[in-house]
Amino acid sequence: MLIDFEGLASQGSYATLQQGYAGLTWSNAYAIDSDVYPGSGYVAVLNSGEAVGFDAAGGGLWFSDPDEDFDFVSGYFAAAWNNGLQVTIQAYDDNVLVGTASFVLNPTKVLVNLATYSNASNRFTSIDKVVIDGTGGTPWGESGTHVALDDLLLVYGAPPTATHLDATETYTEDTPLSPTGSVVS
Repeated sequence: MLIDFEGLASQGSYATLQQGYAGLTWSNAYAIDSDVYPGSGYVAVLNSGEAVGFDAAGGGLWFSDPDEDFDFVSGYFAAAWNNGLQVTIQAYDDNVLVGTASFVLNPTKVLVNLATYSNASNRFTSIDKVVIDGTGGTPWGESGTHVALDDLLLVYGAPPTATHLDATETYTEDTPLSPTGSVVS
């Protein structure tokens, strides 16, 4: 399932993600028309359509499926405002933390693949809740620790086929990536 945040915010505005959007429970999650703040990470992260998601007031967001486990395969991320925004994604299964990915973002689009990890203590498969939060960084223009996101890929009932980025490293827009999304050393 691709979560693209389309059809939620009218042109030039933003809207709260309603419970049940994409079949999920949401907290502190919003959709924004990408042209509301020209030059921001909201524009940069746009991968498809006209809208992107973000966490309100830079307070982090979470989504969950109380009925069925899923794999969090990938998503496009950007800092909405701050350079050097430190982002953490946490994966939970039955209220147990099973995976953590940390990386650094600027207001430029980065594809992060979280597909299959061999270490069972750091996984993004067979989970039921995801928490995404940003902290720190240096403001440019506006300021805030908002994380902008688009095209989150969740897979239900089948193993993911995407290759993965090692989420224990730090990523910026300058990190060279191979065509498969792996870090080039």
